[in-house]
Formats: sequence, C-alpha cells, structure tokens
Amino acid sequence: MGPSRAVAVAIFVAPVSPLVVQPALAAAALSLAAAPLATADAPPVFRYIVQPGDTLIGIGTRGLVRPRDWQLVAARNRVADPRRLPVGKQLVIASALLRREPVTATVAAFSGQVTITPASVAKVGATIASVAKVGAVAGAGTVLATGANSFVTLALADGSRVTLPSQSQFRVAVLERIVLDGRLERRFDLVGGRADFAVTPREREADRFLVRTPVAVAAVRGTEFRVAHGAATSTIGVVEGSVAGRPANGRDDTAIPAGSGGVLQQDAIRSVGLLPAPALRDPGKVQDDPAVVLAIAPGAGSRRRVQLARDAGAIDIFAEADTDGNDVSFAGVGNGTLYARVTAIDADGVEGLAATYEFERFLSGLATEAGALPGRPRRTRFRWQPSGEGSRSYDFVLGRDAALADRLIDAPALAGTEMTVSGLAPGTWYWRVTVTARDRGKRHVRVFPVQTLTIAR
Repeated sequence: MGPSRAVAVAIFVAPVSPLVVQPALAAAALSLAAAPLATADAPPVFRYIVQPGDTLIGIGTRGLVRPRDWQLVAARNRVADPRRLPVGKQLVIASALLRREPVTATVAAFSGQVTITPASVAKVGATIASVAKVGAVAGAGTVLATGANSFVTLALADGSRVTLPSQSQFRVAVLERIVLDGRLERRFDLVGGRADFAVTPREREADRFLVRTPVAVAAVRGTEFRVAHGAATSTIGVVEGSVAGRPANGRDDTAIPAGSGGVLQQDAIRSVGLLPAPALRDPGKVQDDPAVVLAIAPGAGSRRRVQLARDAGAIDIFAEADTDGNDVSFAGVGNGTLYARVTAIDADGVEGLAATYEFERFLSGLATEAGALPGRPRRTRFRWQPSGEGSRSYDFVLGRDAALADRLIDAPALAGTEMTVSGLAPGTWYWRVTVTARDRGKRHVRVFPVQTLTIAR
C-alpha cells in the first residue's frame, strides 16, 4: 500500500442516549425496565469484596493511587482496625482513589487507506497521522479513520474485536484495567460511519465495554452487534446478546433482543426485526472474469451489502459494496480463496443477519465447467487473532453439523492462529476455536461461538 495522506479528525460527543446490553434478557418485544442505566461516562461506585489476607493498608499499597488513602476507605466503611478485615466484607471505594493501568489494542488486519492518530496528536487537534500497520498499538485517545473502500480490525486484549469499514471515524476513549481487582474499563466513540463489534463474555461482573455515538451509548456484555451513525440518527443491530436503550430525552430503558435492531434519535427509539441473510446464487462459480461479480438471490431489503475478506471470520476485510439490485461487482481482486459476507439493509439503515460464502478467484482464462483448478486444490483458510496476556494454545474443530458432533478436523493445542484445509466438499461447514490461556500459574479456557461457512461448487 502506498503512502497515505494525513487526515485531521475532529472528535466530539453530543448529548447521548444510553443503551445497555444485558445477558439473558427475555427475547420478546421491546419492554421497559426500571433498573438504573449503566451507561454513564463515570464508572459506578467501586465495590471490593475482601479476600483472605487482605488489610486496608495492603489494599492501599496495591490498588490506590495514593497508598495512604486507605484511611479514607476506612472512614467511609467504618473500619476500626485496618489490619483486620472480615473475609467477604464489601468495601465501597471512591472511583477517583483507584489506581489504573493502561491496556492497549492492536491492529489485527487492515486494507486500503487507514490512518492512526495517536492520543498526543489528537488531543491538540493537529493533522499528523500515521499509516496503519499490522501490530500497531492503539491506546486511549487514539483515533482511527478509514478512507474509501478501506477497513481495519482492532483486537483487544480480552479477545474482543472491532471492525471499522469504509468512511468511518473511531476514537479509543478509555482502555484501562483497575489494578485492585483486574476489572476492565473500555470506552469508544464512533464519530461517524459504522463499526462491527464482537465482544467476548465478561470475565468479571464489573467489566465494562461502552460505545458512544453522537446520539447514543451502548454498554455491552458479551455480544455481537453493529453500530452506525449518520446525520441525527444512530442504528443498532443485535446479532447475539441483548441491548437496552434510551433516547437522549427519555427516562426509561427499552430492551432490544437478539435478532432485532433499534433506530435511535434524541426523542425516540423504535425497534425493527433484523432482515434474514441473503443467499448468493451460484456461489461456487470460479471467478475468472476481469471483475468479480456476485449474484444475490431476490429477497427483502432496500439494499444489499457484500464484504470480501481473506478469511472465513471476516477479520481481514478488503472490499465492500452496496447495491439496490441483485448483482455486485468488484474490480482489481487478486487470485485466491476468498470469502463473501452478505447482508440486507432495511429502509432505516439497519443491517441484518449475515451469511458467509467461500469462492475461488482465479483470473487466468481457465475454463469453469467443472469448477476445478488443475494442480491447485482449493484451500480454505480459517484465522483467529491472538490476544490477552500469558501463553495461549488453540483447539480448532471443523464439522458438518452445528453441534460439531460429526467432525472432520479436531486439532487440539495449536500454537498458531490459523488453519488451512484443502479440498473441503461443497456444503455448509461449522467451525469453532477454543482458547486456553496460562498466566502466572492460572489457567483459563474460553470457548468461542460456532461459526458457519458455506462452500458451493
């Protein structure tokens, strides 16, 4: 990729309308909830549960900005002896007293014109920005911007992922860990455009993941969802999990279950059902013409969106196109096994559910009657990004059914972060990655959701 022109990014946050993602909310029509919102910029009151061996002096040394402020904690919680604390006692600690350490995210993949403005530059409003690189670090205050037909995927230390498509601006507002108990505080500003989020389940109840737009803010608890903002409206599409939202001038939360979307303005929130994933016609056709042309079966939606990626999980997206019809064309696509992610978009701009198809690109004038590539068997690439602290290994499973009972591949304890399989038969395949992390004598296993991939010949 050639050098990129520096861009000035103006960051602002207008009055917001809060959203909060709740686990196990009833998957029903929109309903009102009376619980307080968890979307304020200021974190909630910090509550610490006393562990064996804890003393107030030790808590001050380990987890407070000024160790001597244990005295303020003692006064607030009426502790007479700072060296004797009952195990299980709850201590209320002012958030301002807590010591924090920065956490960073890294660029897992990018394509096109993607610029990164570091916090020191964005803070003073300068126009200096650097071209994105895989592995580049994005800490608090960093601004990412994508140009036309450009994409970037940001990997967080906890395994969560943010993908920013074309013509979008995104700021990492807060990215930190509270030292005392390890809880994570992550806040992001979507200034304009779109962002897709895959947020891993929380390890701690108090972990927070917030996304703000100029008219909305979402507090996330382990889900897959999309946020878009344009003009005075923000849209949310919830694929997994659930969201509760409130317009800026409203007072009550509204639940948006998985499979639904929300259209938010200052004074109102309206729900819509997510459109089903469109189907590709003849997805197994070898793409050997000058342009890649994908035909979409007729269906619901005022627009269709197709993204091209180099991996089945759509981490490395490199092209995108919207169409009002049933065909979409991409020029300048190189040879290889590629993946098309297809969604429908309704009249409100809410993006629906996605389907992913594998196809072969081979621009060489090769005949396509049988769909085979002599001397070059089809190779399917599955990829995942490493994240977090400590050593990690990965279990990869590929099967013929959603329960992964009928397995073609069951590869445990992989050290690498991708798997390539040759000659997969046509049909729908199901795959899953399980991560085992070891750090400072502790072992943590996280099982990620099953993903699907359709292959046709």
